[in-house]
Amino acid sequence: MTNPFHPFEVVTHTAKVLHLRETAGRRKFLFIFFRVFPVFLLLLLSIAAATFILEGTNGLPVLLLIFLAFTILVIALLLFFKSYLVEIRVAMQEFELTARTVSGEKKQFIPFRDCEKITVYMTGGRGGGIYCTLILKSGKKNTLLNIPRLYMSEEKKQAISAALKELTGLPVTD
Repeated sequence: MTNPFHPFEVVTHTAKVLHLRETAGRRKFLFIFFRVFPVFLLLLLSIAAATFILEGTNGLPVLLLIFLAFTILVIALLLFFKSYLVEIRVAMQEFELTARTVSGEKKQFIPFRDCEKITVYMTGGRGGGIYCTLILKSGKKNTLLNIPRLYMSEEKKQAISAALKELTGLPVTD
């Protein structure tokens, strides 16, 4: 198996360092999904609101229209303000997670000593994939990796678990 972390791009993978980055195609998709799509939803919402104000509701219940508008607004804002990981580096006794936020990139450093364990699990279904979660001693959970269903396999899951265990020395559970 060449790259168990696919679709992530492996920048460096040695006995002491693992550096993963989202591919250019995935970075573009994530930008469109989390930044452009919400703005498009808000634009559609404003056009619909202007139409209803100028033309009337055409017999549709006003409460239903208000509920739909509120739902679209909430979804758009949640998507727009959500941060997403674009780079992961495991080295020198710490995790370095780089997330893209509304205001730019934000780096988070998590020392291994603050970590309790890493869970690597696979789920099926519509939102399925391989998920790696870092569980801190404080009880907080941080997502390390999420590999989409299209690229998942049991062999990949085992290879990812072995690589993380070897690099960090932390317990890796299913």
